[in-house]
Amino acid sequence: RVHSVPYVVKNIQYLIANYHVTHISILDDLFVYNKQRVRDLIEGLEKAGILGKITFECLGRASLIDDEFCQLLQKMNMKIINFGFCY
Repeated sequence: RVHSVPYVVKNIQYLIANYHVTHISILDDLFVYNKQRVRDLIEGLEKAGILGKITFECLGRASLIDDEFCQLLQKMNMKIINFGFCY
């Protein structure tokens, strides 16, 4: 189940204020599936004054990552993307 962007931003604010968090791991395997949701999250982080103050990492899927998505992730301050693989 997906949480709303304002709820996610509120939780990130809580973690920063109460635990001085500087890095957050997003363990949602569908995080890179919806570009618009990432755009909305970036906007929410920016409005809250959080954007650029903490770093993120997420799970990724190579077939869903393109140049536009890389630019969004860079703007979000995404430092690590973990990719799985099969053979």
